[in-house]
Amino acid sequence: MKRFKGAYILLLVLFVALQVTGQDEKKLVRKGNSHYEEQNYQEAEIEYRKALSENQGYAKGKFNLGDAMYEQKNYEEAGKIFGEVGETAAKEEVKSQSWYNLGNSLMEQQKYQESIEAYKKALRLNPDDQDAKYNLEYARKKLKDQQQQQQ
Repeated sequence: MKRFKGAYILLLVLFVALQVTGQDEKKLVRKGNSHYEEQNYQEAEIEYRKALSENQGYAKGKFNLGDAMYEQKNYEEAGKIFGEVGETAAKEEVKSQSWYNLGNSLMEQQKYQESIEAYKKALRLNPDDQDAKYNLEYARKKLKDQQQQQQ
């Protein structure tokens, strides 16, 4: 009976520790969101990175970090982050938004062919996304213009 009671207490302590850790990362993301809403993107980035140090697989924290990097015009880093979230997120909505944001990051870098592929991935997951449809067509036009200038 003592052995069972000890195991029960150990499991309870582990469960509480896991709950606290989960709350910490969410609290850090909320703090980052406050900074983001105030357009203080560097502070938001710091809080999102802290959240990810608690849980590297926290898709919401990673996605929001990508947004903060994008707003700081660090499009290459933002694109890497959105690509990772697009590949690993569990929810299709998050994946679709990640591919869309990756497309936007690539557009800012004038990587039109790659942005087209990202928008297509977003639309496969969410065919009704009007913004992705518009941006896909815009990227196609920019690619065509770019190719004509190179000739």
